[in-house]
Amino acid sequence: MRNRAARVANQIRKEFFIDGSIDLGEIEDLCAVRNAFVKYEQIDGAQGRILFSRASDKSMITIDDCIDYLPKKKFVLAHEFGHHLLHKQLMNFVCQEYDFNKWNKKSSQTDYREYEANNFAAELLMPKYLVRDITSSKELSVSLLENLSEELGSSITSACIQYTKYGDIPCYVVFSEEGQIQWVASTDDFYLGYLEEDALPINSTPKVFFDNGEKRKKEVCDAIDWFPKLEEDGLLLNEESIYLDSYSSVITLLWICEDYD
Repeated sequence: MRNRAARVANQIRKEFFIDGSIDLGEIEDLCAVRNAFVKYEQIDGAQGRILFSRASDKSMITIDDCIDYLPKKKFVLAHEFGHHLLHKQLMNFVCQEYDFNKWNKKSSQTDYREYEANNFAAELLMPKYLVRDITSSKELSVSLLENLSEELGSSITSACIQYTKYGDIPCYVVFSEEGQIQWVASTDDFYLGYLEEDALPINSTPKVFFDNGEKRKKEVCDAIDWFPKLEEDGLLLNEESIYLDSYSSVITLLWICEDYD
């Protein structure tokens, strides 16, 4: 069942007969039609901003013109457009870099609005049918999700989130920062246990990165390392991390290893 943000994003796609990927100009056009006007200029300490008019349903969206990476620029604009549609007149939003990694719905009210705006942007840029077209029947890997991000022009974090919703292979996505787990997403049909917002497993790829900066490639680990309460002994997981240097954070993918010798 789609959440509110995803429903609104898919309504926009349906209303404007959008079937494929969306480019930056098309998002700007959607904003204009809905009375959200877009400009690009430097914003100190933020990636995007939306200011609402008190006298009308109009808003002004500003995107930091220092953002060079097009998928990131598209995601930030789609995120602010989500605020316009979902949170009009509630408050103005100045969105810093870390706001675009807020995917934990169990959060404060303000953070939940960032979570909703992220979900709107992800669904607008990467709806179910496009995610499945690109990833269906393919082995899960960081490369696959990077390709999804590049082809549809969205952030790698949102690509991971959309894969947990629509991908073929059951998996966990673990986002960690400064050696601590910040949030976890997983496919609905895959449950090995609850991962607490706590320290990372010793010798896990994100732990090694935070300890000494080493970026390890895909590894195989015991599931019990991540899920100590797991009763099934001998279960192996593939573990592969994406290192987000600009955020000093790591996204880790966990999925069943079936071909380990």
